Amino acid sequence: MSNRSKVRPAACAAGLFALNLLFCYRLFALDASPAIFSTDAIYISISRYTMDHWRDLSWWPIWYGGIPGSTVYPPLLHVLTAMLAAAEHGGVGLAHHQLSGLGYALGPVTLFLLAYRLSGSLATSIGAGLFYTMLSPATWLLPWARLDVGGVWRPFRLHILVGYGDAPHVFALALLPLAILALDVALKRGTWRSSFVAVLAMAAVALTNWIGAVSLAGAVLAYLVAAAGKRWLLAGGISLSAYALSSPWLSPRSLGLVSLNSQIKSGSAVHVLEFALLFALAMAVSKIILRRLRAPALIQFAVFFLIFPGGLPVIHGWFGIAVIPEAHRYHYETEIGVCLLLAAVLVPLLQRIPLPARIAVFAVAASLGTWQALVFCGYARDLIRPADLAASMEKKTAMWLDANARGSRVYARGTVSWWLNTFSDTAQLGGGVSQSIPSRANFVAENTISGKDSDPRGERTLMWLRAYGIDYAAVGGPNTRMVTAFYEHPERFDEIGQKVWADGGDFIYRIPRRARSLAHVIPREAVAAGVSGAGRYVEALEDAGAPPATFQWVNAHEARVTADVPAGDVISVQVSYAPGWRATVNGVSRPVSPDGLGLLTVVPQSSGPCTVELTFGRSLESTLTALAAIFVLVVFSVASWFTRGVSRRA
Repeated sequence: MSNRSKVRPAACAAGLFALNLLFCYRLFALDASPAIFSTDAIYISISRYTMDHWRDLSWWPIWYGGIPGSTVYPPLLHVLTAMLAAAEHGGVGLAHHQLSGLGYALGPVTLFLLAYRLSGSLATSIGAGLFYTMLSPATWLLPWARLDVGGVWRPFRLHILVGYGDAPHVFALALLPLAILALDVALKRGTWRSSFVAVLAMAAVALTNWIGAVSLAGAVLAYLVAAAGKRWLLAGGISLSAYALSSPWLSPRSLGLVSLNSQIKSGSAVHVLEFALLFALAMAVSKIILRRLRAPALIQFAVFFLIFPGGLPVIHGWFGIAVIPEAHRYHYETEIGVCLLLAAVLVPLLQRIPLPARIAVFAVAASLGTWQALVFCGYARDLIRPADLAASMEKKTAMWLDANARGSRVYARGTVSWWLNTFSDTAQLGGGVSQSIPSRANFVAENTISGKDSDPRGERTLMWLRAYGIDYAAVGGPNTRMVTAFYEHPERFDEIGQKVWADGGDFIYRIPRRARSLAHVIPREAVAAGVSGAGRYVEALEDAGAPPATFQWVNAHEARVTADVPAGDVISVQVSYAPGWRATVNGVSRPVSPDGLGLLTVVPQSSGPCTVELTFGRSLESTLTALAAIFVLVVFSVASWFTRGVSRRA
């Protein structure tokens, strides 16, 4: 291959990157967006907490009554954001938006590289990158997408990234084509080193975004059906190794929790088993047809990827059927499949028409592309604007709570909850992504406190606030300035709490509790066996005759409880249970178990004064997943070193 032919793909990739940068360059100077309702706040909170507490991230006491650090969110993008913010000595929000812009600009570039690898055609690959840059196929196929962005000619991908804060998904899909490209190289070279690169690339996608991990599985399947031939065993080994490497953050328990919570939050059941056969049949029929047509690998890959996961949002949008959790969110994948297919079909056809007609088509395409670029630039200019969070109700609420409720647990909704931990370490019952919620009881409490379940007098609201150790509640009424924080029947908080702060239609209430502690001595029979037992549990917490108990965090993953425990009583700790919690009572190990609300229960097995040391460490699952990740790293590193320079033909 000549030097000139080597330069051309690189120059095309650089051009695609520059074109996409033209639409998103404002992100590289953006600290805060006016789209305050976007999930940017949650991701920035994760990165901010990671940067400030990087030495101790095993347990996150600030969200959902505490959750394991491994279940917060796939960590790669947030770790990179924290590192970039530290290196730049700038704000975490700025670093987050810079990486968001990088992911947006790289997406068409990596798709171009994959298309070039699979097709060998520079023209087809440029077409794929340009289509993904300039078109929004999701708006053609999904009415809600078309309405949301305001038409079929606007940048839907940029709209979702900035308006809704979908940075991890966008970043994962920028990495996904590289993972498939690396897999293709590994299967054709068959060396340990190329396989190790593929493992790392695939693990990087999985460690960026849950949805991206599912899309990667679909892309691997599409690639294997399209082009892998008889190399399924090696591909399976690489894929399994990639999962093992990422399993400390994507353990079976974590994935099960994500799936369950997604279904609960959306209120719809999924139909995985019912549609698995349908997808398999669609792929089999498509494979037979494409083989008879002698379709090239790129067309086959595009079709199979468009079936799964690209077909998920189409089925959900047209028929209201969620095949898997969050099915509607795979619209980027739909666009990737459509753009690859358009390029793989249209560009070869264009190359076959007479030169004058081809020139005319190019002229029309260039004119439309220029107009489209101007539309995109104008939309981006209006979309990506700096915002002053200092005057926002979200920051005012966070600052008041940080100054006056430090050490307490609070309840907030909507954007107040999302932004709270971008400014402080105030612990709250909510805060993160709903997929991380540790128990079903949290959903019941949320629905009652927010007013989704009718409770106009507030008795059950007070019960749930006390059950989870809430000392303050940030409440928005009908005239609230807090975005998406409106409560049904907000006046009920006047009956159950003390108003300690007000600003227009926004308030903070102090919630009455007998003891401002997260640890309580209660009778064994008062331990909640389920949601229905919450009332009796709270009665025991508020019993004036109950012995006092103190609770103090030693660090983020260790706490100390002191109490004088009568014979037969237990200690309830209003911290979420997870495998890995251990307790010693006066230096002797004692069992820790979850109650029906998902909170810790310690059985002292003795009476009298006691000191309970609580420590969150490794569970059996977390130990096994860590060992699996280490094993993969050691085996591939050693094998790559000793077999360097050795290759074989697959």
